[in-house]
Amino acid sequence: MAADMRAVSAERLDGRVKTEAVPRELAAVAGGFNQVMDRRSGVVTQLDQFAADVARELRTPVHNLRTAAELTLSADRPGNEYRQVLGGVVEEADRLARLIDRLLLLARLSDPRVGLEREAADLSSELGNIRDFFEPAATEAGIDLAVVVTPRLNYPVGRSLLQRAVSNLVANALAHTPAGASS
Repeated sequence: MAADMRAVSAERLDGRVKTEAVPRELAAVAGGFNQVMDRRSGVVTQLDQFAADVARELRTPVHNLRTAAELTLSADRPGNEYRQVLGGVVEEADRLARLIDRLLLLARLSDPRVGLEREAADLSSELGNIRDFFEPAATEAGIDLAVVVTPRLNYPVGRSLLQRAVSNLVANALAHTPAGASS
């Protein structure tokens, strides 16, 4: 049993204790070790998939930034073309920043040592503030934003997470709602 446990390493996470050769008194220990290794393998697989997903997500904006810079540097251009390219560079940088923010948030939320900080918040006020922020964009798009919630509805929430989640929903709704509709 000890040899089976020692055989497990960072390079060989598939090792398990052969329970058929373990004395009955140690079967529970061997089974527990195997269960821990199964969970660890699952976590490693999830981390590998997450890393691959992050690499794919980062590749596109970085590629776009590089392509824009290379094309711009390939020949002299009028000033307005440089401004257009720099505008695109700023958009891609913002895209990278949002992706990094999401990754940091995910890392923070998945850390069991970090609890969600909740505080009492007036949801009608919070939602009203978000509406006020998006109102100019909604008006420009011909969309009417409305908040329908019980006034002075207080609830303990993670304010920044609530603001981020609702803002993402409103931004997506504005992007995909035809003019003249309500969101």
